[in-house]
Amino acid sequence: MSDKSFSIENENLRIHGTSLDDMLQIFDGEIPLQKAQIECTLGCNLNCLHCSVSAGQVRKDELSFGDILRFIDEFYAEGGLYIVISGGEPFSRSDTIDIIEYATDYGLSTVLLTNGTLLNEEMIERLSQLKIYEMQFSVDGLRETHDRFRNTAGCFDKTLKSIRIASEKFKNTRILVKSTVSKFNVHEIKDVARLAIDTGADMYAIQSLMPCGRAWQLSEHYPSPGEILEVVRSLIGLFEENPRYSIGTQVKPVFLPVEVPSFFPYLGSCLSPTLVGMDSRGDIAPCSVMTDTFLRAGNIKRKGLRELWRNSGLCDKVMEILKREKKGICKKCYFKDTCSGVCKKLAIDMGDIDLPSPLCQQLYDSGLFPEKYLLT
Repeated sequence: MSDKSFSIENENLRIHGTSLDDMLQIFDGEIPLQKAQIECTLGCNLNCLHCSVSAGQVRKDELSFGDILRFIDEFYAEGGLYIVISGGEPFSRSDTIDIIEYATDYGLSTVLLTNGTLLNEEMIERLSQLKIYEMQFSVDGLRETHDRFRNTAGCFDKTLKSIRIASEKFKNTRILVKSTVSKFNVHEIKDVARLAIDTGADMYAIQSLMPCGRAWQLSEHYPSPGEILEVVRSLIGLFEENPRYSIGTQVKPVFLPVEVPSFFPYLGSCLSPTLVGMDSRGDIAPCSVMTDTFLRAGNIKRKGLRELWRNSGLCDKVMEILKREKKGICKKCYFKDTCSGVCKKLAIDMGDIDLPSPLCQQLYDSGLFPEKYLLT
């Protein structure tokens, strides 16, 4: 993409950083769906140590092509604007490009998450003809670290090749390289960011390793608050030297330095009345990783999206959760009304959906929490 400027931002729509009360006022009581996550398959050709959905084998009851198109129809009818297509690895399906084309023909801002290893030049050429908003490629370290993290020798080189081809062929699509920060790779993140610049990517983003899916087994490798702070500082220095690129983040906003002039309020809440997720079986929840929790509303193969999201009471449940009293550092934080704290899937698995973010709580307990972000 041309005319880039340095910024710290998040790929979600700005509305996700708006408080619930403001959204209710803006939309006169009924908040429309704006963003959908579609896990189009659980199948994946890799076996990543940190996979949040434990992807690998295709489910027996996965969505058909027609099921996914009907969901897109209904989402658009509800006022939908933004779709994220993920897996597993989306290109484990042979019809994924057709699904993307269907979404983009509606004018939906479409984001594709891929490991890039199943793409070839012909596929990328076809994708470049579609009005895709963003393609995200995962790179979790330099060659040895990345291949070890993803349990597959040679996948680093395949991913980098796809990124370079995509950066060359796409004219109006943002090419994003994202890393999951852990003790495996914390020492390499700045080098990976430089690599992203060298491949021609438009944006580099980070997120923290969290105990979901297979990553539950990696507790000794979760990054500390101090390590996240150091990574963010190093990246800001790098991108100030390369101002035509931008840095994205899904770490909490308190980890971002207050002196960055273009800092945006955190936009990455994983729980919102504007957001719906569908897993590869067609189960509906506020997020595609929550379909095995009490927030599962039902299945799109048997009921329509409006009935599952609006009429089932699920949207009301989400708003009730967001209105509840915050716990721990969250109730003292400047961002308490626009950040939902810890990933709600993780909070449910830990037995308390109102838990504060463990990293934020550790940051506060260690005396590193920025005073500017503490409410008095």
